[in-house]
Amino acid sequence: MGNFTLKKIRFTISDPKYPFFPYKDYSKELSKLLDDLEPKLLQYKFANKFVVKNDIFSEIDRIIKRIEREVSKWDIVKIIRNWAESVALIHDRRLTSEVKKKKSAEVLLLPLQKITDKVVKKELEKRIEYNVSLIKTVSERLKSNIENDLKRAFTDGTGESVKEIIQKNIGKSHRNFDLIARNETLQLNKQLTLAKMKPLGVEKYIYRTSKDEKVRITHSKLDGKEFEVEGDNEGNKRLAEINCRCHREFIFEI
Repeated sequence: MGNFTLKKIRFTISDPKYPFFPYKDYSKELSKLLDDLEPKLLQYKFANKFVVKNDIFSEIDRIIKRIEREVSKWDIVKIIRNWAESVALIHDRRLTSEVKKKKSAEVLLLPLQKITDKVVKKELEKRIEYNVSLIKTVSERLKSNIENDLKRAFTDGTGESVKEIIQKNIGKSHRNFDLIARNETLQLNKQLTLAKMKPLGVEKYIYRTSKDEKVRITHSKLDGKEFEVEGDNEGNKRLAEINCRCHREFIFEI
């Protein structure tokens, strides 16, 4: 009898579809914090125009202290945890569905179930901690920007009213919070897949873009190329960039 070798079966598993609703809920909850804060700052006596000069800096100080008090009441850990757990739940359901769709991939179901809880918990705690730091950075920036703009309006005569300054900076924070919610949902969705695939022995993936006009040129040129899961390669770098909608298509050979 002649020698023969068994041909390996090759299949791929992709990142699950972007979980849109957790992003919107996260963004909405963060925005509500700012919506509640704004009227509390606008109630001060010089909200529409400056009053007696001697009162200016003491009034600015009162506004800044009010921001600090209100921000200290924010239960951001609860908001972030609810978001992260929602993303994880949808991710688990969609990844399991993706594996079940491919007959060759069914061998992954049992080992995937065994590693999921431990892997997910570790990934979520890491992401929750990171998001707490992001939210704190935005709130600190909001406070310092309002303080600096108010003092500048008085000393340099910029012409901005207190109301305009508060509303302008609250608006910036709204946009920053939405960016955090959108990007962090993208990244958590990718990281959960990566964390679950690594223990299964996957070593390579195919880089996939969203294939639309919004894809960055630096990202579109990577579409279809193979990269190592581990390492500081271009694929991994691009996937970690802000608002990157590209994803990994993990390669398995059994």
